[in-house]
Amino acid sequence: MKGCSFITKEVPAYVGNYTKNRARYGKISEITVHHAAGIVSVDALGQLWQKKGRAGSSHYGVSGAQIGQYVSEDDIAWTNSNWSANCRAVTIEVSNSSGAPSWEVSDTSLQTLVKLVADIARRNGLFPLVVGKTLTYHSMYTATACPGPYLKSKLQWLCDEANKLANMPEDGTSLDKLTTLRIGPASAGDVLTLKQMAEDLSVPFAEADGLMTIGGMSAGDAVTFTQKADELGLPVQTAAEMYVVQAGFFEKEDNANAFYVELSKKGVESVVVSADGGFRVQCGAFTKKENAQALVQQLAAKGVKTVLKEV
Repeated sequence: MKGCSFITKEVPAYVGNYTKNRARYGKISEITVHHAAGIVSVDALGQLWQKKGRAGSSHYGVSGAQIGQYVSEDDIAWTNSNWSANCRAVTIEVSNSSGAPSWEVSDTSLQTLVKLVADIARRNGLFPLVVGKTLTYHSMYTATACPGPYLKSKLQWLCDEANKLANMPEDGTSLDKLTTLRIGPASAGDVLTLKQMAEDLSVPFAEADGLMTIGGMSAGDAVTFTQKADELGLPVQTAAEMYVVQAGFFEKEDNANAFYVELSKKGVESVVVSADGGFRVQCGAFTKKENAQALVQQLAAKGVKTVLKEV
């Protein structure tokens, strides 16, 4: 499929639920945001669009840190309840984190949405994004509550954050190597908060004496962590290079996740990171090579073989 290079899952929609060959009808001139009206995974959304007779689809779905693609951008998804708008739009369904009446969306989903919107806008020449023009929403085209009050209230923020990423690289996997942040020193509670964020976003991290090293990460994730550090009143610095301790590398994400579980049973903390066309299971990330080497030795003592990589 033509589209975003850093999607998590591709689930092709049933051919009867969208229109082939957008070029016959026009070109992309907007991105339309929808809410899913439920707490759903990208797989569940894909399964919905695979149903014969559904007569509906979207190009993408966002749920947490996951991005699903269902229809190629050079085809027309049936999402906006308006044929002309469908012909112009790349459409995104976003999972909710709560139900009616607020239909909230998680912070993680919002940050993922920022990166996806920026990527679509960059590839299709839509910058600068403007709400109501190049960044649109479902209720502009039909009588519906979609995208819900919460997501609708975030549209200007979404537009502003995506515009900040106008010069982001095309290869989303390479974004993981762009930025490494040093945050702290932080309290034990703040360290726990930052660790949880890193795990939720699948961003490598390490901690020593309250100083968190987080990355490499995308520009969007760097903005997320910088905002959180500001909220917590913590100093932030950008690190130039990082050394990661890699315990395994897999072509398939399922195999990487299985190895992650295996390491967890041994009491070894790790994270699965999309990198270099596959999935890396790494146990730490450091700005000082000697600290990374020390972890390699500690893990070797536990019978865990690792490789030291500079990113």
